[in-house]
Amino acid sequence: MLESEIVAARRAYAASLGVTLSGAISNADEPVHIRHAVSNSNHNPNASNRINLGRARAYKERREEGDYFFIDT
Repeated sequence: MLESEIVAARRAYAASLGVTLSGAISNADEPVHIRHAVSNSNHNPNASNRINLGRARAYKERREEGDYFFIDT
């Protein structure tokens, strides 16, 4: 998914639940939460505060049309 698609999907999902997003991370115009998870997953030996993604491996790929995030399971 493109970063911009992630932000739009997160906001739409929150709205469908009746949740209001506010704050620097939850309502950011960029998917800061996913960037953090990718950088600090349990598969990154250099992560200081690892986030357990189980067997899923999240990674970011830069493309001409924008940055994408992927999850391999």
